[in-house]
Amino acid sequence: MSSINSMEHDNDTMQPLRSSHHDTTNIDDDGATDTERARDDVPVLDCENGGCKVKPLTSKKTHYLRSLKLPRLGCPVRCREGLILSIGVVLTCLALGLIVAGAIRSEDHGSRSAFLHVSSLLKRPLAPEVPRKPVRDDVFTFDQLLSLSNYALNKPTQQSSVFLKVLDIPELDGESDFAVDGSVNTCARTDLEENPFWYVDLGQIEHLWSVRLYGSDANRLHDFDVHLGNFENVTDNTLCTRFHGSAASLDVRVVCDTKLSGRYLGIVMRTAPKKPESLIICEVLVYLT
Repeated sequence: MSSINSMEHDNDTMQPLRSSHHDTTNIDDDGATDTERARDDVPVLDCENGGCKVKPLTSKKTHYLRSLKLPRLGCPVRCREGLILSIGVVLTCLALGLIVAGAIRSEDHGSRSAFLHVSSLLKRPLAPEVPRKPVRDDVFTFDQLLSLSNYALNKPTQQSSVFLKVLDIPELDGESDFAVDGSVNTCARTDLEENPFWYVDLGQIEHLWSVRLYGSDANRLHDFDVHLGNFENVTDNTLCTRFHGSAASLDVRVVCDTKLSGRYLGIVMRTAPKKPESLIICEVLVYLT
């Protein structure tokens, strides 16, 4: 009986505590509040069959995500350096390939542009050829003409013979190219012979306008023929004009009787039978149409 009274006394003493908590918080059947039940470390009072006892603490198991551990590659320093070097080489080769491809494409574009330009030019009608104006050598003195365009200047020359030098006189030097050296102080001179000749190679077929000859007082020009054609043998070419008598001055202007064209321009002096002479020409000026 006494034990029952003590338990009732205990129930009576705990009743105020339960009622006092009821005013502020919700208390469930086992005497734990909402806040206490939300915690893991709050002890729980368990009262059953008129007796109360404290439940042992039970901790909630927290589940964590296990971190993924990657296996470490056992690659030494040289291995990593080799790998980096290989990547650098590959990138360099790729860059060079792009540069070469760009250059080829640029070259192809330039070739195509040039081809299109040439094609456009071919489609255009050809402009008429502007005729070349001849030099009016008849209105210039010989000294003035020496400073103008002379088509025979420094061209290859030949003559029938070369005079043997016996006097130290510049105009008697004798070589054939002295007639096209741009100076009247040196002259081409043949040896004493019948019908001596001299000619110049113009390099290609040209249309002749006029010829100016500058002779010498040692043997003034007289009775000579001018030939023009495509043969080295002077007399085989067409006769341009024939000069009769002795020249009134050292400067002689010659114009063909008809319009002629040719590569070789030659001069032949007509001598009397068995009277050899020297052909002396100090300068030859050739003007084309």
